[in-house]
Amino acid sequence: MTTPVWTPPAQDNVIVSRQQVFTLVDGTFVVQWERQRVQEILSGVYRTFDYSGDFGHPITPYELAQLQVAGLVADYDDWYIALRTLPQVASGGSTPRLRLYYLNTTLSAAVLDYIQELLVKLGAGQLLMARERDGFVVILGKDGRAFRNVDEMEQAQKWLQQRAPRILNQLTPGFVETTQEILSGQELQASHRKGRELYAFVTSQGEVSVTEGKQVVLAVRQEEERQAIAALLGEMGMMVHHAVTGREAILLLEDNTCDFLVLDIQLADMHAWAMLRTLKESVDLSRLPTIVIMDEQVVTALDNVTPVVRPFSMARLRFTIRDLFLNQ
Repeated sequence: MTTPVWTPPAQDNVIVSRQQVFTLVDGTFVVQWERQRVQEILSGVYRTFDYSGDFGHPITPYELAQLQVAGLVADYDDWYIALRTLPQVASGGSTPRLRLYYLNTTLSAAVLDYIQELLVKLGAGQLLMARERDGFVVILGKDGRAFRNVDEMEQAQKWLQQRAPRILNQLTPGFVETTQEILSGQELQASHRKGRELYAFVTSQGEVSVTEGKQVVLAVRQEEERQAIAALLGEMGMMVHHAVTGREAILLLEDNTCDFLVLDIQLADMHAWAMLRTLKESVDLSRLPTIVIMDEQVVTALDNVTPVVRPFSMARLRFTIRDLFLNQ
């Protein structure tokens, strides 16, 4: 095997080992600076990190190519990555963000007082506290503070499920990222939707029941991108019809009963919006979920079109596709 030659990048770039750059379980691109601290590549925001619960997958060549086109990666090989200067928040001395944990229950806030009384009866009245969050009961630690880490949260979860299995058998982990050590009621409320989305995101990885057997037309001009997306669609159990031009895609959709369309914003012969205008004369677009891949966010007047902005991770794209079929 020939050892790749590393070309030293410009001085304003930061060289890191390839293992330091990866995606989190929610699809976010990050670089790891410390054992329990990472930084988002797109936003520059720092996040606490726990490998067992947060690691998604190693960065892929296609994902690196996207980051390079976006100007966030200067160069890379099998061993090293040269990162461009990250957003200003990365070097501006911003306060590190903490990840604070709590336990979700499926119980209505109407039984909040009862759950708090139960915690007292179980002998945990000074160590655990019931709080309301968006109409449901959540469990926090001493004095209403969030659990300090995953281990502390899991210990509380097991302890409660052992002592109150009929009432507290549906406890699930939740977390909020904040700059404060105390988790406020407002932050609990704001975290509700984020927590549900993350839980759905994590559990969706590898689940193919809603996509198995679906037929998709994949119309992407760039070969590396098309192959990477096709591999993901194949993993999701979908049958892929490839196209490079808008005309090829239109013919495939007219000749086959397809369930899904993935479309590049600019194909070799026409723009995505021009292709969709032509296609609607022969195909009912309201019944055809469509993803349009673009380089910057634009507004679309078509209800059934979902924009995906480069750079994106394969994990995030998988979740977006699954979500489209779940909401049909």
